[in-house]
Amino acid sequence: MNTIKALQKIGFTLYEAKVYKALISHPNSTGYELAKHSQVPRGKVYEVLESLVEKGVALIINEPEKQIYQALPYELLLSRYKNEVNEVILKLNTEFEKLENLKEEEPFINLNNHKQIFLRVEEMCKEAKNSILITGFENELLTIKESLQSAEKRGITVFALEFGYCDLGLEKQFFHYISSLQERQICLYGRWFAIVKDTNECLLAQVKQNSTTGVWTKNMAMVLAITMWLQHDIMVHVMEKEVDEKIVNQISKKANITLSELWNLGAKGEL
Repeated sequence: MNTIKALQKIGFTLYEAKVYKALISHPNSTGYELAKHSQVPRGKVYEVLESLVEKGVALIINEPEKQIYQALPYELLLSRYKNEVNEVILKLNTEFEKLENLKEEEPFINLNNHKQIFLRVEEMCKEAKNSILITGFENELLTIKESLQSAEKRGITVFALEFGYCDLGLEKQFFHYISSLQERQICLYGRWFAIVKDTNECLLAQVKQNSTTGVWTKNMAMVLAITMWLQHDIMVHVMEKEVDEKIVNQISKKANITLSELWNLGAKGEL
């Protein structure tokens, strides 16, 4: 960027920039001389000089036989501009912080229609820019198989944790067997489904025999909770594959009781 364009960036007109530059290189010049040095028309140069004087970036010196001009030293000009910009930035920062504090929490959108829920899931797959974390059962996952494959082909990182076995044709798909306890949970509560897009948006659904309900949100507390749930489940699943079966069989009775109590939370007396 040349000097003229740089001066225009900080508020000078084209002619003002040319005359100020000429003043720096030719101090104590008359208006006539500055017109030649700056290549600003003589009929305009005095109007431009008057404007620069009003802005405080040029000075008039009256001599006995002529009027000459000097530029405000460029160090002072740049320091003044820097201070003004910093003041504006500080003010904007304060105002934006106030607006941020007034911002409402991200809403939770309730979805009560199976078709509506999985239409939104397909849209999330298409909108993804970085990653998709997803979990669910064959019945639901197969309906969005093509959307997941298309996302992966676009370079989106897709992790899928599938309850049961249904080959989605994904690079990172993990199969979680359905225990007898989970089968009873499904009978009571229905199947579960969750998807997180780009770690900034999520949808959680409950699929029963005669109804499907869900919630979609960008609320970061909810997004974080579901992201950590899926990351944890996939991590445990991957680690299980590396653990010798004998070690699994050696899990203590106390540990089994603790795990059983954990799984029965929310279903005490019903399972």
